Amino acid sequence: MILACAGLVLCALFLVGCNINAPQEVEVVAVMPPDGAFGQAPETLADDVATLTAGSLRLTILTPAAAAVSVSEIFDRVDAGDLDLAVAPPAAFAVSGEPLSIGPLLVSGMPFGFKAHEFLAWYLGAGGRELVQEIYDRRSAHGNTLLLPLVVTSSEPPGFFTEPVPDDPDAFDQSGITYRINMLGAKVMKEAFPNIKLVSSPPGVVPVDDLCEGRIQGAELGTLSVYPTLFVERFSHEKGQNIVECGFRHLYLSSWQQLMLSNWLIVNKTFFDSLDSHEQHAIRTAALAQLTRSLSTDLAAGADVAAQFAAAGATIHGSLPPAILERLREATAVVAARESSVDADFAALVESMRTFARRNHAGLLYDGVAPDRRFNLLPGWQPEYETQTH
Repeated sequence: MILACAGLVLCALFLVGCNINAPQEVEVVAVMPPDGAFGQAPETLADDVATLTAGSLRLTILTPAAAAVSVSEIFDRVDAGDLDLAVAPPAAFAVSGEPLSIGPLLVSGMPFGFKAHEFLAWYLGAGGRELVQEIYDRRSAHGNTLLLPLVVTSSEPPGFFTEPVPDDPDAFDQSGITYRINMLGAKVMKEAFPNIKLVSSPPGVVPVDDLCEGRIQGAELGTLSVYPTLFVERFSHEKGQNIVECGFRHLYLSSWQQLMLSNWLIVNKTFFDSLDSHEQHAIRTAALAQLTRSLSTDLAAGADVAAQFAAAGATIHGSLPPAILERLREATAVVAARESSVDADFAALVESMRTFARRNHAGLLYDGVAPDRRFNLLPGWQPEYETQTH
């Protein structure tokens, strides 16, 4: 009896390691395929939460199909309290039944904008979190969601092309190619090169038939970490067993369009408020930990990937040609102004990011060296494969 009482006292003092009551089982509806950091994050979150709460809170990960819920209604279902937790990129959120223009800004940022660590500095330390939360509270039906970034990854390259991208913007525009690209980058590309046909496909889905049968001549899809899976292991066609064999012999690096990617945890506030304080803290802590884990593992998993495609016969280009990038920069300013003119919240986010960049300009300059030149100025840091420059 004395030992039992002592055990209860210890449980009350530490709130960890003692499961007096049955654990709470909670379902999490998670969008995104299982490949890469996006797909792996929900399961890791569940493991961390179970450990941090000593099993008092257990998360079960479900696909939208298993939960009988469409992707477009996930945000509203969490907001209404029909779902406690969900994981999805903000570009997939339908808020009060409608997608918000700010979604892509939170998934991939503005083209030529922040990389992942810079985005997190703005979001976590420079007012981004409060601004984003206020927008979703105001525009959702119930204002009953807590938004926590869960995953950030490295940049997404411009990708593969069948032919070299010309340095002449007009020649590129008149090439008539079909290019697979998503989100704000697609709007900027269309503004800069209106005669190029743009197509999209769901994240993680490679349009193999269109690529190998000549209907697409360029493809931006995924970070380098998922290239072996998407373009070799799951790539199968009679004309080639990888993307290079199907004629995509030019790989362009140095992202302009998606310098980061993100996936977010949506938490029903009523559910969150019902949790014990240590369970609330576990969710927040596990989400923050996953940011570091996802970025570092995604970047590390991209090691040797470009070299593998070079060995397969691809020509590796350090970036798109300068004249192409310059026209894309000009188009980015046009798109930012146009999107801002029709959505005050889009304008507020862009201005908040710009303000942070202006005020932190010294830090963002990498000590006066352009980010794409930092390692090129150090002897012995170049890749072992040849990189084409313009």
